[in-house]
Amino acid sequence: NPRASGTIAVRVTISARGSVTAFQITTDSVNDRDFALCLEDEIRSWRFGQAANEYTGSYSFTFSR
Repeated sequence: NPRASGTIAVRVTISARGSVTAFQITTDSVNDRDFALCLEDEIRSWRFGQAANEYTGSYSFTFSR
């Protein structure tokens, strides 16, 4: 949605192998379900380097027109 604007904050868990294993939207001022689902699909496709332990972090994405 090219007209989407606002902030979406998420909590993401990354496994020790580097894949996203959990995703939760914690704040959403964009209020566009399709946009949020697209963001979730994109983030779940991300891959990170291997680590000793699983990691959970919070990230905020701000979108503007």
